[in-house]
Amino acid sequence: MTDFDVQQCVSTLISEDKCERHCLEGKVRELEWLVRSVGQMTKGEKTTCILTQIGVLMQTDTSVRRRGAGDREKFHYYLPLVCHVCRPAFASCLGVQPLTIQRYKRRVRDGNIAAKVHGNKLNKNASKIDVVWLVKWFTEFATEVGEVVPVKVQMQKTKDGVVKKYYSRENYTLLPATFTWSAIYEEMRKFVNLGLRVSESAPSTIHKLLSLHCPNVNIRSAQSNVCDLCTIYQARMKREKMLDLHNKIRKYVPDEFQNDPINAASSVAEEDDAKAAKQARRQHRAAMTKTAKENSDRRAATADEVAQATKKQKTVDTQSAVV
Repeated sequence: MTDFDVQQCVSTLISEDKCERHCLEGKVRELEWLVRSVGQMTKGEKTTCILTQIGVLMQTDTSVRRRGAGDREKFHYYLPLVCHVCRPAFASCLGVQPLTIQRYKRRVRDGNIAAKVHGNKLNKNASKIDVVWLVKWFTEFATEVGEVVPVKVQMQKTKDGVVKKYYSRENYTLLPATFTWSAIYEEMRKFVNLGLRVSESAPSTIHKLLSLHCPNVNIRSAQSNVCDLCTIYQARMKREKMLDLHNKIRKYVPDEFQNDPINAASSVAEEDDAKAAKQARRQHRAAMTKTAKENSDRRAATADEVAQATKKQKTVDTQSAVV
């Protein structure tokens, strides 16, 4: 920690001290020593230090008083380099919560002042999941109910201050928009209930694992303005664009450049294909516009009906109140 960080931490500790005795007041230098020392410790070293210190404090001027049906240990808290403080200040200066101090006290009472080792053990529930089986099942399920759509993928890299963009086309499997991750979880449970010895995972875990291992399988967005046909037509835009440029620009190209590949005339089959794709795209856009207008009109009509029904109900209620 830098000197500024240490000073900032000490100022925060003193300003947030709620003790009536102001046990941290006038101990700026001692607190700076303590904060700097604690900042140099690892998590395990700090835990061992706190446990050892609590173990020593519990053996000093310990007094036992009866509270309710049990006994409660009460002792004074001392911080190295700082001296006597209250329990909240003891916890905040060491960077832990008061409940953590209570947990450490129970550990010391059990006769153990060593830090509890995590052991880098995996989560028991997550480690039981057969990820290979889950990915295989989801891939087969998506292939059966989904639809493969070509998608244009853009990747951007910055090299020597210059931004370069790379484009590629990949096949994505899109599930119907009516599907949700909860529905997929239920489908998996039905499959497992057939008698397979496979550990079931939580819906959130399924979502996380499948998003990580199956990035090319997505649920179709119900609010997407670009449908699959538009994506497929976009893959054929280059041929249409070349035909359009050929018809508009080639007549202005000098004779010596007429046979260049970029200016070469398209074949009859390519022209027919491009015209058919262009016409199909126009018809599709017109159909989408018509459908959107019908949906908008239907929503407006529904809103009017609801408004009229509400108005009629208010009128009936008013008449009933008058009677």
